[in-house]
Amino acid sequence: MKKIMVDSNELKERLQTLRDKLENATGVSPLERDFLTSLIAEIIAMSGAEEPSEDDTERGFRELLEQKSTVYEADHPEISYLVRQVLDMLAKMGI
Repeated sequence: MKKIMVDSNELKERLQTLRDKLENATGVSPLERDFLTSLIAEIIAMSGAEEPSEDDTERGFRELLEQKSTVYEADHPEISYLVRQVLDMLAKMGI
């Protein structure tokens, strides 16, 4: 798979925007918010790695984000859109 360079600062900005939207979203439980915030922190840590690797953890992160994007599509379309943007950026980074 060919990796396309994505600016890690751009990814971090997008993740911060997603985190901010989650903090202000109504209808998102505190448990769900905490879970997604932890997931975002893990993605930020992975994106800083010199050579991203394809392992079960990274696939699990992507699958969880894809599921959350689908869940939020109706009630929180902006959050869903941000999650999909993050997924696209991660794919371009090879994560």
